[in-house]
Amino acid sequence: MLATPLYWILSVGLSNHSQSDKNYSKFIFGLCVAIVLSGHLQTASYEKQAEIKQFLLYKEENKKIEARQFSRFYKDLQSLTSKNRKIFAIIDAPYLVDFNRNKVSNSDILGGASISPGMPFGQGSGALLEYLVNNGYNYILAVDFDNAVLQYTRKLMENNPKGEWYTMHGHKYGLDLMKKIDEIASGRLVAISGNTRLIKISG
Repeated sequence: MLATPLYWILSVGLSNHSQSDKNYSKFIFGLCVAIVLSGHLQTASYEKQAEIKQFLLYKEENKKIEARQFSRFYKDLQSLTSKNRKIFAIIDAPYLVDFNRNKVSNSDILGGASISPGMPFGQGSGALLEYLVNNGYNYILAVDFDNAVLQYTRKLMENNPKGEWYTMHGHKYGLDLMKKIDEIASGRLVAISGNTRLIKISG
């Protein structure tokens, strides 16, 4: 969008060389846009193929899980926590969490950014547990990574069907975090509702 005015300026500038043809600037502008779009056709095609692969990847194993069910899963698990307790969430539909009941921090792009001093990737589950506790978290609300239906699907991370820089190079952070959360859950699991787990890590 920001580049469009630049193309127009370019086309107007080039049109000065052909004052006799008033449509010359429009032709150059159209040509510039066509060149830019043509460079994205392959990427767009690849992305559409990736979306289809991603959809098929979780559809087969999650036929019984619908988005409207997530709200009940989260409500069931949040009811087992004390009000105002702090939760680190890595779930399918974080927008359905009751933010009035608990202080909830939602993960987004794994490995992108984190609270100081930075999430300890590659340092074991003990380091992650210490990091979360030191930042005041009492619980982890985590999807079952083998039964997730959206971003945090272990199989999706392993197969890596998308072509963006993050999914090509950042999936290792996702797999690392999933493994560590599973290890923490093995001895601290409070309850399971649907495809979501509540894990108590402090107080």
